[in-house]
Amino acid sequence: MEQVPGSAESARGQAVPVAGSRLVLRSRLGALTLLLLCAVQFLGIADAAIVNVALPSIQRSLHFSQQNLQWVASGYILTYGGFLLLGGRLGDLLGRRRMLITGLAVFALASLAAGLANTSGLLVAARLVQGAGGALMAPAALSELTTTFREGKDRDTALGAWGAISGIAAAAGVFFGGLLAQGPGWRWVFFVNPPVWFWWSPARWRCSQTTGGAGTRPRRSTPRARC
Repeated sequence: MEQVPGSAESARGQAVPVAGSRLVLRSRLGALTLLLLCAVQFLGIADAAIVNVALPSIQRSLHFSQQNLQWVASGYILTYGGFLLLGGRLGDLLGRRRMLITGLAVFALASLAAGLANTSGLLVAARLVQGAGGALMAPAALSELTTTFREGKDRDTALGAWGAISGIAAAAGVFFGGLLAQGPGWRWVFFVNPPVWFWWSPARWRCSQTTGGAGTRPRRSTPRARC
């Protein structure tokens, strides 16, 4: 056997993606990753509807006019929908995981600011920022989902779960919004989001460490040989 000259040296130190390094949905890590990514989608969709039932309480508490009250709901939808394309492009340029974490952090901090708001203007501003954070995290989460799972049945099942969670979140937002507004108060409509961020971030970091970051692992190519 004779090695092709220079083949070992040229391959040395190069990282070769391994197709089998993508997650299997039936594994514990795959199920946890899907849960985390679907949680991002759930938050983004649910927050579009969760304030609707709480609007009368918000109006009485912060003395909103009837015309300005609608901005509490529509301000979020405006920036969420308006910046989705920009969020997807930033994910391509800066990295989808970076945009996912950044978007979720902005979303959670804006939710906290909305819950602490003592004026109508501050609440509307917080909702606008919250929608922008949602626009950053949603396309990044979808991109992460499509590149994390193996092509075929696993990826199709993950995408099906992603689509189903969108419909569930829209209905759950109205339901939980009513419960929170009638129970602890309208501010808890926003206070429920930051704890999710504190739970989500360490869990996602652990998944990233286990999967090796970008979904590939470095492997040294073996030298080509000929007889």
